[in-house]
This record gives sequence, C-alpha cells and structure tokens, in this order.
Amino acid sequence: MFANELGEPLDRRNHVQRHFKPLLQAASIDQTVRLYDLRHTFATHALASSSDATTVAARMGHSSAKMVLDVYGQVLEEQADVLIDRMELVDRPGRATGPKPALRGES
Repeated sequence: MFANELGEPLDRRNHVQRHFKPLLQAASIDQTVRLYDLRHTFATHALASSSDATTVAARMGHSSAKMVLDVYGQVLEEQADVLIDRMELVDRPGRATGPKPALRGES
C-alpha cells in the first residue's frame, strides 16, 4: 500500500486521474492503457529478453517465480521455439548442409 502526502492510503482512482492519465496523454499513449498493462508489458519484455523468471518475479513483488511462469510461461515457450529455429540455421564446420540423415528406425 502506498501513502499520499498526508500519510493516508493512496486513492488509486484519484492517482490515476491526476497523474497517470496526464502522463499517458503527454506521451501520446492510448488513454485506455491501465497500470496493470504496464506490469504485463514489463514482465513480457523482461522474459523475452532472457531475464530469468526469479528476477522478474522479485522485480514485480512476487515471492516466487511460479506466478510469473504461470501467467507468462507462453513467452518462454515462444523463446524456445526461436532458439530451436536458430540452432537449425547454424552451419557448423564439417556438417553436411543437405537433408538430415534418417535416424535409426526411420525411413
């Protein structure tokens, strides 16, 4: 919980109208953006840039990475797909660049 200048609990709606919305307008950002959207954007970008879930969770105030992984786990799955695609494009010295040989039991 956050306090205002008088030490009283911060009124979220008042804070949003007096401070957050004017900042959005000054930055030419859609007025329908919510504070929660900024948290979501932060977590998504942090995970997409290879930050570990424990660090992201700590920055977001979560006690464990489980919440981050449950909500944003799809970002990590997408990263894994990109990694696999990149690895398949790597041309290592001595590696044949033609079709992959069949594995045992495959025809």
